[in-house]
Amino acid sequence: MTWRDHLPIHKAADLFPAMSREELRELGDDIAKYGLRTPVILWSNSDDDEPYEALLDGRSRLDAAEQAGLLSVDDHGELRLRHPSGDYVPILKSYSRDDDPYAIVLACNLLRRHLKPEERQGLLIKLIARRPEWSNRQIAKEAGVNRKAVDRARAKGEDVGQVAHVSKRVDSTGRKQSLRAKPKPKSVQLAEAVVTRSARALADFKFAADTYLPRMDANDLEAARQHFNDVCGKHERADGARATGQQLSFQS
Repeated sequence: MTWRDHLPIHKAADLFPAMSREELRELGDDIAKYGLRTPVILWSNSDDDEPYEALLDGRSRLDAAEQAGLLSVDDHGELRLRHPSGDYVPILKSYSRDDDPYAIVLACNLLRRHLKPEERQGLLIKLIARRPEWSNRQIAKEAGVNRKAVDRARAKGEDVGQVAHVSKRVDSTGRKQSLRAKPKPKSVQLAEAVVTRSARALADFKFAADTYLPRMDANDLEAARQHFNDVCGKHERADGARATGQQLSFQS
C-alpha cells in the first residue's frame, strides 16, 4: 500500500514527468535531513455537495519520502511524515479552489524544475493560453518570473496561434484594462504620411485640372505643364502625382 491509495492525484499533476529513482533518492535524503519545507498543494471542490480533494503539486516529494521510508498512515487514514526529530507529523498542505488546476501546476513548476530557456518559455505560453485575459504583470506574479519574460512568451504565443488575442485584460485587483494599440514602426508611419500627402496633392491637382484647364489657351496650358514638371522635379514624394498628371488631358 502506498500514499497514492490514500490521496488521489489530479490529472494536472501529470503535466510533468516523474523523477528518476536517483533524483527521488537525493530528494528523500534532503527531506530526511530538513523535513518537508514546501507544502504539497491539494485541489479541493469543498463547495460542492460531495467534497473532493486531489493532489496537484507534491507528487515527487511524497514519492521521495515514501522511497526513503519516511511516510506512515495514522488511525484515521491520514498521511504522516517522519520529522528530522524522529516524530511523525502531519504533512504540510495548502489548498486551492482555483477554477484551473492546470494553471496552478504550470506556475508551481516553472522555476522549480531544471528547464532550458525555451522549455520554460513553452510552459509560460501554456500558462498564458489558459488565462489569456490575465495581465502580464499578474501572470508574472503568479508564476514568480520577470514580467518581460511573460511579455515575450505572450508575443510568441500570439504569433504562432497558441495564445488567443484579447482586447481587455484583468489586473491583480480584478479590474478590466483595455489594451493600448502598439505604436506602428516609424518607417510605416512615414510611408503612410507620404501616401496621405500624395493622395491629397493628387486630389487638389485633379480638381484644378478639371476646373481651370478647359478655360486655358495653348500658351497657358504649356506654362502650366512646365510649372507642374518643375514642381515634381523638386519634390521626390510627388512621383505619383507626376505619373497621374502626365495621363491627364490638357486639351480644352
